[in-house]
Parts: sequence; C-alpha cells; structure tokens
Amino acid sequence: MDLNTVREAFGKLYQNFEERQASVTDSACVLSHSRQAQCGGRSCGSMLDRRTCRASCCRSNCLVSTWSGWSTCSSSCGNGQRSRTRSVLRYASCGGSSCPATKQTQTCSRYLNRDCVVNSWGSYGSCRANNGRCGSGTQYRYRSARITNQCRGSSCPSLSQSRSCSAGCCPIHCQGEFATSPIDS
Repeated sequence: MDLNTVREAFGKLYQNFEERQASVTDSACVLSHSRQAQCGGRSCGSMLDRRTCRASCCRSNCLVSTWSGWSTCSSSCGNGQRSRTRSVLRYASCGGSSCPATKQTQTCSRYLNRDCVVNSWGSYGSCRANNGRCGSGTQYRYRSARITNQCRGSSCPSLSQSRSCSAGCCPIHCQGEFATSPIDS
C-alpha cells in the first residue's frame, strides 16, 4: 500500500487533531495539536493553533528574584537611607499569591571623618603701604585647602598670613620761609 492510499484510508484520522495542551495567555489559549500517524505512516509533527478558548485557569503564584545588595548610605556624615530591590519574574494569575514588596529601605549611619589638609604656603606678595603710598605696610601670603574637612574632622587652619614691612621712605619736604640775611665775612 502506498502513502496516498494510507492517507485516503485514514483521512479522517489525519484531520482530527488531538488536543495536547492548553495554557492561558491573557484572553487566548495556545493549543498544541499533534497529528497521529498510524499503520507505519509518516508523522506530520506538531501544529500550534492559537484561538480563544475556555481552558481552565492554572493557579500561579508571584515569583520574585533575590534581593540586590544594599546601596551606599545616602549620608556621609550621620543618619541616612539605603535601599535594595528585587524584580518580579512572574506575576500572580488565577488567584495565586500576590507579589511581595520589591523595594526595601532602612536607616543607616555613616561617619567619614576627614581632617582638612592644606597645601604649602606661597611666597609673600609685595609690600602694601598702610597709607596707600609709603612707610610701614603689610605683606600677605596664602595657601589653599587640598582636602576640606568632612563630618567631624578637624577644620582647616588659617589660609592667609601677614607680616609688617616697609613700603619705602616717605619723602619729607622742606617747610618754612627763606629769608635773606647778609653773610658775615
């Protein structure tokens, strides 16, 4: 018997699909049918048929991932907040257990004490006369903070320094009247 004869003889069997599986996806079902070959006939394999159906709902609980690590504390000096999260891998369906919280927050404390660190002093600048022209004056020099203090660390010392200096002699002009007098010889 050739293959065509087998198909004709069992045509009705080839046209009747056997429902193998139904799974709910939103409002539709995915039905998997398989044609059954008989009498040594060649199998046609699996066929998928997507259509609306009234398959029974399968209860499924929510499934979540494991917690991530805790984030860094939001404060570097004192109390702050840190959090961790997890993802929903599968939402509940058909009356299954709902999803638990996916974010946790907690109070944390952090004290990163850091002392101020200053750079070296610069050179003294030129002498500035106190009266703006000459005489005694003041010279200044400066330094900067390389690292500023944080939290309970020690504050920066003075970043400027001064010393007295001389801004040069002030000219003194002769005052008075000149009178002519005979010079004794």
